[in-house]
Amino acid sequence: MSTPSGFDFEAAYAAAAPRTLNLAEYGAERFTGSPPPVSWLVEGSIPLGVPVLLAAMGDTGKSFVALTVCYHVAIPLPKTTGNLDFNATRKVLGGEVVAHGTAVFITAEDNDAAIHRRLTAIDPFECRRSHPGKLITVALPSAGGPMPFFVRDHNGVMVTDAWKMIRDQLINIKDLKLASFDPLANFAQVALDTDSADAQFVTAQFGSVAAETGATILLPHHMRKTSKAPANVAEAREAIRGSSGIVDGVRLAYALWPVDEVDGKQVCRTLQIPFLLNRVVKGAVVKANESASREIATYVRSDNGLLIDRTAELQHLKPAWDDLQADLIAAVAARALAGLPFNKTGKGGLYEQRERLPRTLRNLGRDKLQNLCQELIDAGKIVQCRAAGSNVAQWLDVLGGPFALGSGEFVHGAEIVNFPSERS
Repeated sequence: MSTPSGFDFEAAYAAAAPRTLNLAEYGAERFTGSPPPVSWLVEGSIPLGVPVLLAAMGDTGKSFVALTVCYHVAIPLPKTTGNLDFNATRKVLGGEVVAHGTAVFITAEDNDAAIHRRLTAIDPFECRRSHPGKLITVALPSAGGPMPFFVRDHNGVMVTDAWKMIRDQLINIKDLKLASFDPLANFAQVALDTDSADAQFVTAQFGSVAAETGATILLPHHMRKTSKAPANVAEAREAIRGSSGIVDGVRLAYALWPVDEVDGKQVCRTLQIPFLLNRVVKGAVVKANESASREIATYVRSDNGLLIDRTAELQHLKPAWDDLQADLIAAVAARALAGLPFNKTGKGGLYEQRERLPRTLRNLGRDKLQNLCQELIDAGKIVQCRAAGSNVAQWLDVLGGPFALGSGEFVHGAEIVNFPSERS
């Protein structure tokens, strides 16, 4: 069988060469004391020295995010710039960038003009000029065209001279901390979607460079478009396109996915900004071989296209659970006193009648609202009551309320109820 042109003889020989391995030298007792801590690129979420998949659906902004991470690795920013959104971009992919050095961003899709526009959005004060050579950006459409690293013919997958050239340069960058190849599929023209062996070969090549340089290799990749937005981390992981070998072959995968319209509008209302499709994006680590935060972050696209992590701000603005409970108790009491009691479910249920709830409760999903009500029922703060002539306890009231005491009367006509807990 002939050997394909461009085959990596050195790597193949090194893997196949005979060597001596003395098992007696590898007793586990050699591991003593405290283990070395994880070295982070992004605190708590993205480690150094490993290949990382950045998966996202189309039009989510993964290329912009990848460039943003590269920028923050290469350009340590002053702590105050007078611009809130500018400071907010420090937190990306679930945490703060804590490793600084040279970062390389190579894109097969964007040209120099697109990179210039994005850098202007990321770095409006041009701090990059004070750190020459630290952020290396290569837009292949403006640099001669495509540059595949891995290709396939009838003999299987082989590495190209282009990969050897780039690999050798990366290894020779002394303070390399991050290299991103956007998107993965353009550099790996193999059967990533259908062949796990191909996918694992490619990720192993990137992994070897990560191990040798101590840098993170970031690989933006596509997720399948689904009929509805992923509801959790597991569903987001399942939506990553391609064979299981892609996810299995990297040490960590971070996913970005747009939320559905209802959730997006709720986030925008909370932040008091206009709602736009694809403006709100969720992100989380969906696979990690070692410890990493699995917190789901909420990103909101700014007017210049940047995805800004607004998770902390949303948590600060979001009413506390105790406040929501107090609001629901007050609403149930007011409605019952007015002769217009809620049901827990059904046509007269809390969710179905949510427009008649205080503003703090109207944006809650069905499950969350019903769980809130059930907690209060279990705690005896809300009771389910029977109406006269009925054996079904379906009407909601509070202890001491008219329906709880059996004296409640239904009122028909216009519904005007003032909630004591309504906030301006």
